[in-house]
Amino acid sequence: MMKKISRRDFLRGSAAALVGAMTFTPCVNASEDAASSTISAMEEQGFVFVQDLMSYDSIDTSRTNTYTSGERLDQVTIYVAGEVSTWTPWQPNRGRDAMIDVIYEPLFYYSDGFELVPCLAKEWYEEDDTHFVVTIYDYITDLDGNNLTASDVVAAFDYYATSGNANDFDYYESSEAIDDYTVRFTWTAPIDSETALCTMMETALYTQQAFNDHEFVSDPVGTGAYYLDTLTPGSEYILKVNENYWQTDDSVRCEVSKQNVETIDYKVIQDSTMAYISFKAGEVYNYNLESTNIADFKEGGDYYGQYTVVYDNATGRTGLAFNQAGDSIMSDENMRLAVAYAINSEALTAAIGSDVYYMAHAEAGSGVTGYNSEWDTRDNYYNTYDPDLAKEYLAKTDYNGETLIYLSQSGSDATNLTAQVIQQMLAQVGINVELALYEDAIIDTYRYNLDYWDLYLFSWLGDPISQQWGRQFDMNNYTHGANEAGINDEYLQDMIERVQSVSTCTDELIDEIQTYITDNCMCYSLYAQITYTVYNPSIARLNTFRGHSKVAWGANEYYLD
Repeated sequence: MMKKISRRDFLRGSAAALVGAMTFTPCVNASEDAASSTISAMEEQGFVFVQDLMSYDSIDTSRTNTYTSGERLDQVTIYVAGEVSTWTPWQPNRGRDAMIDVIYEPLFYYSDGFELVPCLAKEWYEEDDTHFVVTIYDYITDLDGNNLTASDVVAAFDYYATSGNANDFDYYESSEAIDDYTVRFTWTAPIDSETALCTMMETALYTQQAFNDHEFVSDPVGTGAYYLDTLTPGSEYILKVNENYWQTDDSVRCEVSKQNVETIDYKVIQDSTMAYISFKAGEVYNYNLESTNIADFKEGGDYYGQYTVVYDNATGRTGLAFNQAGDSIMSDENMRLAVAYAINSEALTAAIGSDVYYMAHAEAGSGVTGYNSEWDTRDNYYNTYDPDLAKEYLAKTDYNGETLIYLSQSGSDATNLTAQVIQQMLAQVGINVELALYEDAIIDTYRYNLDYWDLYLFSWLGDPISQQWGRQFDMNNYTHGANEAGINDEYLQDMIERVQSVSTCTDELIDEIQTYITDNCMCYSLYAQITYTVYNPSIARLNTFRGHSKVAWGANEYYLD
């Protein structure tokens, strides 16, 4: 059922009051400077950069901890916003990846710099430009005790490649078992992509015996360091340590496969206010701070100095996708420009919290590799709020006051307030919008239905910028013959394919893509974010997948005193 958000007052005032007070001013603000000044202010409060907490130097060795003692913590209870609808490793399910990653394992994980980090892989080499050979350990077993072999690897790769969910798999042609524990991968062409090899090598693996014996949707069985012990759909997922984990040689064990906790209890709390209450009560270990509660952890706040607050400059951004499929009203560029000039991003970020959010000036956050700071001051709708100009563009369209559907994930104060502010801003220029806000577990049902929505609040991450753009604009990633917003533009597609190629990605091409997207108003990035996560102070060192995008809760180091 559609869940609409009623108008209500937030800390900074109601959406209607905020919009009513707005007047025309050009919004010129260097996003990089805004992010830097915010980070400097937070460091003065004792907040910690995420990569500093990932260092072993962060551990106070004078205290009893899992790293020096070899003991385990009994339990951690983790807050997650999204419920798990399937435990299969080949289907996307936002919010559950960190759980899946400790139940099933890949040949390799990858670091932030797209370097392969071996897990199940023992040895590997490039046979030639189109063949990659990997040998796995010969003693890998799953939770049931089944031995993982090369034929299992081949079967899992082939199943995933044809599942309809494979991302960045364009180079995959086939794989074959050349002996019991060695697999030869064949590529369609020499890999000319920064991300493709790492993405393919991170395919989650499992034995065919377990696949035949279990319904992975609710009964996953992998080779991982933890297993699903208790499943309460939509409420709680309890993972237990796998005491018979196959890799007993600590000298080659993958970092994220450490077992420093006996039980990981994931609590599903879809309302962020309730999650914050649970965190303050000591019921969960973690909470992603929002602008409305970050002051609680600053000097003078109720919890100043009591918890570990970690920050990171996000590479992604949040914005509006315009449905440009078929005869949609948003396929008219004048309509898109009317929406763009009607939005005051500077006022929006002030409303949702300038401690956390800063206005975007391009199709990426300023922290992403490849970002051009010149984009911050270019003369376009990102730097100009002009409702009168918005009305002029609107007059050039066939719009007759019909209601547009604004689709967004619900649950956080920021996304809820963004929806209300955008609705009011568009109403000021004569555009009627109905809010369709859905919980995390079901929003994808509507997101991929281009017959349903007109405007969609997206959040895209990815680093470098070529990866982020590829995920959003590459038509090959979608089954309906266009990209996420229904755009079928061969010129853009050609540029997107070239920017994802190591040999053809240049600064000039990156700028050409950004300019083309802006010139045609293909989407509108609203804001980027500095993320803040507050942790229980018993965490001595943070251990993560892919550098720092997902916490490996069982592999963190913890204080035990």
